[in-house]
Amino acid sequence: MTIQSLLVYLMVGILAGLLTVFIVAAKYEMLVWLALIVGLALYAHSFFQGSLFKQAFLYALITGAAITATHLAFLSAYLKSHPDEQQMLSKMGVSSSYLGLLLIAPIYWLILGLLTGGLALLIQRWS
Repeated sequence: MTIQSLLVYLMVGILAGLLTVFIVAAKYEMLVWLALIVGLALYAHSFFQGSLFKQAFLYALITGAAITATHLAFLSAYLKSHPDEQQMLSKMGVSSSYLGLLLIAPIYWLILGLLTGGLALLIQRWS
C-alpha cells in the first residue's frame, strides 16, 4: 500500500461524496457509482501488481469509507437530497441518523470492493 495510491483513493472518495451530496440528484447516483467502479478498477489494473483483486478490494473499501465520511460531514444536506435514505434510516429505529448511516455504509463498501476487485480482474484477463 503506497501513500500515493491511498491519497488517490481518498480524494476520489471525497469527490464522489461531495458530488452525491451537492450536485448529482439521488436518482442519478447510480451513474456515479458505476463510473467510480470502472475508474477504480482501471486505476488498480494500471498501478497494482500481484494480488489485483485484494488490492482493488481494499482500496475500494477505503474509498467507500471516504464517501461515508463526506456524507457524515454534510449529513443534513445529504439527507435532504436523498429522501429515500432518510426514510430508510427513520425505519431502522436507531437513535441517530449518524449511527444509522454508519451501520449500513459498510454494506455499500463491501459491494463497491467486490465489484471493483472483480472488474479489475476482468480487465486484467481481457488485456
